[in-house]
Amino acid sequence: MSIDTPHAAHRTDRRPASAGSLNPPSLVALAEATTSEDELYANLLARLEREATIAAAAVYCPSPDGRLSPAQHNYSGPVFSADSFRQQAQEAAVQAFRAGHSEVESSSVRNLRVLARRISVPGREHHILVAGVIVPQGTSAPLLGGCQTVLEAATATASLWHARACQKETENHLRETAVTIGLIRLLETADNARAADIQLVNAVREQLQVTGVALAMNQGHGRCRISARSGLSEADAGAQSTRIMQEAFDECLMRERTSVFPPTDAGNRDALLAHQQLAAHIRALRLITVPLVTSDGEQMGAWMVIDNEATQPESALRRLLELSAEQVADTLRVVRRADSFFARRRPRGSGLRRLIQASLVLAVICAVLLLSVPHKISCHCAAEPDVRRYVVAPHAGLLEKSLVKAGDVVRHGQLLATMDGRDIAWELAGLEAERAAARKQQDTALIDGDIGASQRAALEWQQVEARRHVLQRQRSQLELTSPVDGIVLDGHLERVENAPVTIGQPLFEVAPLSPVTVEVAIADEDYAHVDAGFSVDVTFDGISTTFAGVIDAIRPRSEIRDAENVFIATVILDNPDEQLRPGMKGHARVTGRTRSLGWTLFHKPAEHVQSWLPFL
Repeated sequence: MSIDTPHAAHRTDRRPASAGSLNPPSLVALAEATTSEDELYANLLARLEREATIAAAAVYCPSPDGRLSPAQHNYSGPVFSADSFRQQAQEAAVQAFRAGHSEVESSSVRNLRVLARRISVPGREHHILVAGVIVPQGTSAPLLGGCQTVLEAATATASLWHARACQKETENHLRETAVTIGLIRLLETADNARAADIQLVNAVREQLQVTGVALAMNQGHGRCRISARSGLSEADAGAQSTRIMQEAFDECLMRERTSVFPPTDAGNRDALLAHQQLAAHIRALRLITVPLVTSDGEQMGAWMVIDNEATQPESALRRLLELSAEQVADTLRVVRRADSFFARRRPRGSGLRRLIQASLVLAVICAVLLLSVPHKISCHCAAEPDVRRYVVAPHAGLLEKSLVKAGDVVRHGQLLATMDGRDIAWELAGLEAERAAARKQQDTALIDGDIGASQRAALEWQQVEARRHVLQRQRSQLELTSPVDGIVLDGHLERVENAPVTIGQPLFEVAPLSPVTVEVAIADEDYAHVDAGFSVDVTFDGISTTFAGVIDAIRPRSEIRDAENVFIATVILDNPDEQLRPGMKGHARVTGRTRSLGWTLFHKPAEHVQSWLPFL
């Protein structure tokens, strides 16, 4: 196929790229000015499209099923819309995904090369940038080198953008976590509930750089009371602004979700009359009210951000308030319960002594939680044979008798079954007669000088001789023996005699008893903490012996076993005493890396909470 098609002509007639359009400064500026991944790839493809020698370009991304598919491309026209070109571009992308880059010459389009480069994406699978380059004969080396440089520059730009996006996301997450931890520590160090409320609203206002922050605590029956406002030592209960603000808090608690005014989404377009009235009364540009609900579902109250400047995005303020709401609600409840308890139980003159005792207990608990212990993971396991050997029928005939059944332990060379050889003996006897007759005919023909008859007789004798050799080999295979020492896993010929079998029919399945492969089912939440080479202690039901081994390999794809999603790790165990049998179930304990006792005890709840934080 020639590249000189109307579509190709349209490609090559494009205006050449402006000088420096793909130089490092311009690409860095492009990466800094881009705000989303789709915009990044659209800009890169637009830059590449202005290169006269690049006829087509695309970005391939891994799909959920693991296949590479073009996320964005400028394939158009009969040449680049053809299945042959797209298949070759797909193959080049797969090669670049594995090796980092690839370069192939098109088999369907003359003077076209397909170049592919891998784009590094932190925390995710790599993306691939593919370009179809027109390289006329005689100038292929300079043009190709320039196109490679352009493609590498575009790939570096995309990698730079992804690295900066990952760094920015990490920094935001760390900032939000630090703010939450700071608020919790602030509440825990307060002398009483009243001081905790005031310190909380002032700290949130200073951290978020907003006009004001208010906190209201639930009084029951759908009503709340303002307990603190930033910048004020005590809220005036009789003021009109306080009354309207309490109505806005009641409105948020009744809706049981975040209330934002002015509304920015469909979930905040109804039942916001109180927020609208408050915004008009205090002349606020933005109000964000988030319910404070504890981890066990108790509604403690709500907090509100009043913003008259709108210098920060609404999504950032809302995200920080929502992420911190549960931890703040839990801490406020603890502070109020502790305040109430000590107000009733605190004896005079014993406060310092109790504080010292509590500090000592806390120090002991922290020291114990910091102890280093091996992280151990309990799993279910099953024994499976290392290899399986099949005993098949050597030829068609009758199975005279089966001597073993499933579950029997056999040795190498042990007789498993015999086949009926009477038909073979009869046929051999007949062939002996035919053989003698053919030899006699040959001799007679030679005496008579009949060369043709002599050759026919010789051929008949050879045919009979070949058949005789086959029957003799079948007669030598009438006894079926075990190929290895092991156990009969499968055999359906128990108490069967004179059963017809066909050549190659599996009759017995024999597996050696040593070594034994133990398949350990690792839960998906523990997969990240297990690696090949970790030691494993295995016990089986009905056997008191504990077997020790190491993880040989972990299958990369999860499986469903006993209605659970697990990863299978294999452990090879010697079985010199032949105690282990295929199919035995047991329990395995994997010894992983050394961790602190606190991490070992609480990492699963912490990971579970962390996985749900973005959805709170």
